[in-house]
Amino acid sequence: MRRVSLLIGSLLLDSGLTASATPHRDVWFWNTTELYGIDSTHSSEFVVGPATGAAEDEAIAFMTAQSIKEVYGSYKQRPRDVPTDIWPWNEKLEAAGIDSQLLISGFEAPSPGPLTDPDHLSLVTKVQERLIDFNDDAPSVAAQFDALHLDLEPQSLDD
Repeated sequence: MRRVSLLIGSLLLDSGLTASATPHRDVWFWNTTELYGIDSTHSSEFVVGPATGAAEDEAIAFMTAQSIKEVYGSYKQRPRDVPTDIWPWNEKLEAAGIDSQLLISGFEAPSPGPLTDPDHLSLVTKVQERLIDFNDDAPSVAAQFDALHLDLEPQSLDD
């Protein structure tokens, strides 16, 4: 019986399933979020950017304390229109050991063709402008998005 207990304990330690293991959490960080009909000041619109003051640092400190390892960030058109607002944020996340993944959602149904069609202009344009062009123009690797996170909800499309 003691051998079985030692074996199970060893497996738990190796697999990281012990109570002392640090969790790996991710968070969706929406551009805007409403709470009771009021815009939340904890959304990326209010937290990320040069005019936000200490809000970026406070958000990253909170994320670090909560063991957040990946942020799926929605920034609307800002990666295309004002990438200089997002690059420093990505660099801060990188310095904190947090991956920054661009979150894209809100696709319009193409006419005609499925959402996965390479000619789907809404999807292709968003990925090109908000991820590829953004990363190509970034001043450093740390300023780039680490990945793309798609929020596709086909049940919301008519077709």
